[in-house]
Amino acid sequence: MVKKSAEKRQKNGFSGKRFMKTMVCMMILMGLVLTGCSGKGKTEIRIVTPLSDSELFKIGDEVCSVSEAMILITAQKKVVEDVYGKDIWSVKSDGLTFEENVKSSLKDFLARMKCMTLMAADNEIILSSEEKEQIQNCADTYLSQLTDEEKNSLNVSKEEVKDMFTSYFYYNRLMEVFTSDMETEISDNDARIARIECIYVEKTGEDQSKQMSSILKKAKEAQSFAEVAKKYDEGGKISMNVSRNQLPSEVDQVVFSMADDQISDVLETENGYYIIHCVEDYDRDATVKHKAELIEELKEEKFKEEYDSFVENLTAQFNDKVWEAISLKDSVALSEADFFEIYDDIVK
Repeated sequence: MVKKSAEKRQKNGFSGKRFMKTMVCMMILMGLVLTGCSGKGKTEIRIVTPLSDSELFKIGDEVCSVSEAMILITAQKKVVEDVYGKDIWSVKSDGLTFEENVKSSLKDFLARMKCMTLMAADNEIILSSEEKEQIQNCADTYLSQLTDEEKNSLNVSKEEVKDMFTSYFYYNRLMEVFTSDMETEISDNDARIARIECIYVEKTGEDQSKQMSSILKKAKEAQSFAEVAKKYDEGGKISMNVSRNQLPSEVDQVVFSMADDQISDVLETENGYYIIHCVEDYDRDATVKHKAELIEELKEEKFKEEYDSFVENLTAQFNDKVWEAISLKDSVALSEADFFEIYDDIVK
């Protein structure tokens, strides 16, 4: 790849308050690095020199120390407890405590951050002087907001704090770097959103033609389609915004050929019958938003290919013994320093 300056990139980061959602989305989009899963099959894991007690994992030449991991662990602890309270950690779901679920997500998230750093270096993606200054400011601000007790507990150096902000920077920006020149062929028509009202009646196995004809007649004669729908609909949702291929194909074809305020005939599908009222055949605002979402999905697919290809043969080690000894519940609760908010405030 041609060397790129991060100076030309726009911010595409994630705020701290959306971190949990972001991690889940990224886990779906990408393969699991350390557990050996990827879009192209299992990642080859080659165990090399044993890690020390101060090292949590190593991917390629990139090492994540326990101190670095604690920066993210305490940050996530703050996010979770601010939202759910301090008693959330022992709550169980599907046999796992909330703490176990968050730790699993953090383990993968930390690995991806370090992989992004390696990926940036491999593609000669460099930081601008302004971005370097922003990252340094993040590190300085973070350290200045730690109490002496918190510094002793984290046992983290200035360089480690800076490295974590740098890795987080690449985590937030690399997808845009790799997809900035990507051609997208999504037209407004492909992304079109229509606003409809719907009557759905489930098939019973008997002849329902008279029943459906009667409902259709009432729907066309009534001043309010929605009022008729409330009486007869069995689908549970009358008003909705729909995109292409969201409804059964027999219904989809009709919906996207209708005009405003038009009512369809009875539409038969495998499982039931539909009568559609087209409220608005082209919701412009919703279409713009949906088009942006579709473009983002294409970019995510493209970046996933790049990411999977890069991590496929990386050597990875993880210090399970050290990781298992870490407790989010019992880790230090930072009084002021918030890794995510500091990043959001300073990195423009």
